[in-house]
Amino acid sequence: MSLGVSMPVVRVRDAQLAMVSGETVLECLERNGYAIPSSCRAGTCRTCLARATLGEVPAAAHVGLRPAEIEAGYFLPCVCRPRGDITLVDEAFPVVQACVLRKQLVGADVALLHLRPDADLHVIGGQCVHVQRDPGAPSRPYSVASGPGDSTLELHVRRVVGGSVSPWLVDQLEVGESVLLRGPSGTCVYTDGDLAAPLVLIATSTGLAPLLGVIRRALHRGHHGPIRLHHGAATRSGLYLQPVLQTLERAHDNVRVLNSVRDEGGDLGSEIARMYADASALQCFLAGAPGLVHALRRQLFLQGAALSNIAADAFAAA
Repeated sequence: MSLGVSMPVVRVRDAQLAMVSGETVLECLERNGYAIPSSCRAGTCRTCLARATLGEVPAAAHVGLRPAEIEAGYFLPCVCRPRGDITLVDEAFPVVQACVLRKQLVGADVALLHLRPDADLHVIGGQCVHVQRDPGAPSRPYSVASGPGDSTLELHVRRVVGGSVSPWLVDQLEVGESVLLRGPSGTCVYTDGDLAAPLVLIATSTGLAPLLGVIRRALHRGHHGPIRLHHGAATRSGLYLQPVLQTLERAHDNVRVLNSVRDEGGDLGSEIARMYADASALQCFLAGAPGLVHALRRQLFLQGAALSNIAADAFAAA
């Protein structure tokens, strides 16, 4: 008589959830009624990022995470198929309510939201929070553009045709209403180091949001080295928030904003190659379309930038 194989158990809060063959930790949680925010379900977007205190997490669930995150127990449940039991901490699922204090359309398809959470999420500009309408509703991550000391969280939301969250945020959500937030997550942030180091930030579309958060934090920390922000868009109308960026330039001698419009002959890859032939001294931050982010990360590395000096936030679609 053959003995049945014991399946791993996911422990969360007071529950012990037996996994079934082939499923991921995320699928196990969902099957048992846990409404865990998720998006790409392929280990790319980090929406479902969770934290384990006990158990062995397979290497596949750590791909793309930084050593400090792995050491702290963070992993990607959507691609995690553990061989043994695993225990999750409650803080992997915090959800707070946030009131919409201000909403501003800054382009044909981009809205700026200013939110006041009911509790301090300890967000660093450049990280993202995950936004939901109601418990169990679809969730999507949006990067935070706010700086230290700001009383609200500033999000930049681009309407995605057919999207399950962005059309509601851009077209329907009203000032005074509330949303649910989970997070933060992400490591595309400014960290203390050489205050004279040149910072190069490259964004496409609403990739501007996390990089604006990075710049605001760097300036707050007293960074006096050159800061160059490259903002790329397919058309001139995609270069939103220009007055804010111009004000930032005027207020800080070390800040320079360079725009690149594809329909007007702009080519971010060529511009970066020409301006930073030797990138060995640069601290680089990239955000926006995944294909371009990955290509620029490789390009900057080949031009001499250390991988540890390249923080990237690729905006993956669901």
